[in-house]
Amino acid sequence: MAQEDRAGAPFHFLTILVVIGALIVRGRAWRIPALAAWHVVGLVVGVMMLAGFVLWNPYMVRFHLNLFILAAPLVGLVATRMKRPQILIAAAALLLLASVYPLIRNYLRPLFGPLSIFHTPRREQYFMTWSPKRRDAMLASIDYLAIRGDSVIGLRPAGEGNEYPYWILLSEVAAGRTRLCHVDVPNRTRSLQRTRECRPTVIVTDDVNVDTLSVNTVRYSLIWQEGEFGIYLPSQ
Repeated sequence: MAQEDRAGAPFHFLTILVVIGALIVRGRAWRIPALAAWHVVGLVVGVMMLAGFVLWNPYMVRFHLNLFILAAPLVGLVATRMKRPQILIAAAALLLLASVYPLIRNYLRPLFGPLSIFHTPRREQYFMTWSPKRRDAMLASIDYLAIRGDSVIGLRPAGEGNEYPYWILLSEVAAGRTRLCHVDVPNRTRSLQRTRECRPTVIVTDDVNVDTLSVNTVRYSLIWQEGEFGIYLPSQ
């Protein structure tokens, strides 16, 4: 089955390469505007920037969409110059068929079956790769924070991506009544952290390893825990 975070688009990428090659070989014969050449340069520079500035990771496919959109006008331009519509129809059909399988046989959010997006509650769809125990623990922490209704929540995630459900499922955050900020950032972005601007009234973490924390000279004590998730409040 397909995995949406790793589902590439090889046929679409091949189409772009063919289009660029056609522009290079047939550009003058087709009287392609000079602006199209700069468009190609911009596309190539975009690919180089993506490869040079974004570190490779298994989820990099999500950054490809911008490049495909940038290439779309070039594909349309070449399509208008072709004299054989059969080729265009065949290419369009191939690209459409190549997109159907990842859509229907999506490993995380399939369209059909008992785990279909039409049968699975929205809250659970964010945790399709999580174990039920870990998912339930995070949902419990979200429910706990929702009841408290704090104005500033400090996030102390152990890994990347573990904070996303807080942004989505805490209605107070979505409505602008609660602000989220990071504390004790463990990765290379720590130098960019504006610690003094984050003065949380509660801290949530998925890495409970101490009973107390200190943020901006304020000490926080662990008052709630389920699994690896814990919530800290300012010490009295």
